[in-house]
Amino acid sequence: MSIGVIYLRPIEVIRVRGYGANHEAAQSAWEKLLAWIDDNDCRMHAVRGFGLIYKVGNRNVSASYDACVELNEHISVPRPEGIESALVPSGAYLRQRFTGPVEEMGTALATMRAKDVPGRRLDLDEQRPMIEVYLNDFTRRDVDPKIDLCVPVKV
Repeated sequence: MSIGVIYLRPIEVIRVRGYGANHEAAQSAWEKLLAWIDDNDCRMHAVRGFGLIYKVGNRNVSASYDACVELNEHISVPRPEGIESALVPSGAYLRQRFTGPVEEMGTALATMRAKDVPGRRLDLDEQRPMIEVYLNDFTRRDVDPKIDLCVPVKV
């Protein structure tokens, strides 16, 4: 898998925040966001998805997870409470291309944080979230996603 430092620009998104264990927070946030997208016939316009992971404690618990879809003119219908506009934080990130079962992403992110960041003589930026950038159709369950895993670093 390729790995290297990239710079992300700020990206305007709509988000749903989930709380709790990583998998549970992500699953509940994605379910709510995708249900809203389907209810408003916006799925075909949900081009890019992002997962933002905040304040990771131990391997299995996170303070919050944001399921996000890039905002565009086709996804501008009124939003209920809990579906908000936000920005994906810009900056330098150590990026690794990931393909495979979603259940293995947590292990890949943990390895990047613990081994790859210090191994490349970089410092982790704990003020920004780790980011999952979904590069193929993130709305389908029958296809393994192709994802860029991004860990924030200081350069």
